Amino acid sequence: MCTAIKYKNNFYGRNLDLEYELPWTKVIIMPKNYLLKFKSNNENIDIKYSLIGMGMIANEYPLFYDAMNEKGLFMAGLYFNGYAKYFEKQNDKNNVTPFEFIPYILGSCSSVDEVKKILQNVNIVDIPFSKEIPLTPLHWIICDDKQCIVVESTSDGLQIYDNPYKTLTNNPRFNFHLENMNNYVNISPDSRTNLFDSNIKIISNGAGTIGLPGSLTSQDRFVRAAFTNSVSTSNNNEEDISQFFHILDSVAQTRGTVHAHENKNELTVYSDCYDFNNKTLYYKTYSNNRLTAISLNNSYDKNKLTSYDLELKQDIKWVK
Repeated sequence: MCTAIKYKNNFYGRNLDLEYELPWTKVIIMPKNYLLKFKSNNENIDIKYSLIGMGMIANEYPLFYDAMNEKGLFMAGLYFNGYAKYFEKQNDKNNVTPFEFIPYILGSCSSVDEVKKILQNVNIVDIPFSKEIPLTPLHWIICDDKQCIVVESTSDGLQIYDNPYKTLTNNPRFNFHLENMNNYVNISPDSRTNLFDSNIKIISNGAGTIGLPGSLTSQDRFVRAAFTNSVSTSNNNEEDISQFFHILDSVAQTRGTVHAHENKNELTVYSDCYDFNNKTLYYKTYSNNRLTAISLNNSYDKNKLTSYDLELKQDIKWVK
């Protein structure tokens, strides 16, 4: 399971939660004008904008989990099991597979407004990358500095939702999460006023958050992340980045707290933050809390994919 957020107008990112770690995951830079052959139509698609993101490379093909392009448009795919539905090809549509969707959108669009226009003619098709890499049921969060939307391909077709909470988790459908927020109108960072009995004393700070859900279900993580995101404050770029990871930490999964398939432990494999202004990706992994930063402003090969292994070993600063 996963959680993604947009913080303020300039920072996007996510926790990637799984019951297994991903040793093949890398930071990938795909340069603009890179020729990417789409399996959905067997044509080379020119990529208009360079991308930086998290993913894996299979047969020289980038499979992005999340990414941001040089214009600051961000996109992430989150697990959506039991609800995602992909379709057969339609001749009157732009057919795109789920694993092509991120480079298709980020390689073609510079804003959410452009994304909304292009999505009017998109069909997500049921074509796996290979026998070894089957399709994953996903829905997507897409953000720029002005807007945030959620895209779901379900039995009802392609659904596009404006996302006022700038948050996405997993099941069920996004319209459930929107409706569910009505149950938490009394949650506040301020101290609660005693309206029940004058003999009852408020004995701790944080009484305004009584009722804030605390489980690791996708429904509860959505509410908690949306609340924490909406009330968080920070004053400058470095504080903003640090605050972003604190927000993600509020819904992170610790090994042992959630038993998933075959009784395996689900954990937050990595957390990342994309800085819109500096076109930089910051990340940390479950095994290494120190932030690593890679920027699209760095020098990289403009003709091929550039990748960086994740820093997985705990980096500790020793004071002597």
